[in-house]
Amino acid sequence: MAISYNAQNQKTADLTELVGTQLFKQVSMAQVAALLRYCPTLTLTNGDRLIVPGQTVDKVHLLLQGRLQVFDDEPNGKPIGQILQGECVGLSSFVDRQP
Repeated sequence: MAISYNAQNQKTADLTELVGTQLFKQVSMAQVAALLRYCPTLTLTNGDRLIVPGQTVDKVHLLLQGRLQVFDDEPNGKPIGQILQGECVGLSSFVDRQP
């Protein structure tokens, strides 16, 4: 499974929207801001891959803005899913230590 960036419908990160997500629903906006201050950020452009098929994942990513499309193998094919703002990427692979 490949996860690629798609610039369509890109939005600016808004902490009030993140606080409303499942991950942060019991956390204050100040706590989210303090946590994110210490996290490195990645900026992806259209077509970039965040996770490459067959490789183990050693990080969990939180999508702050935009959306990511999930592809079975080829990013030129049809997407099989998407990751939305406030959702995590790579959690199950990180926990399982499996590609």
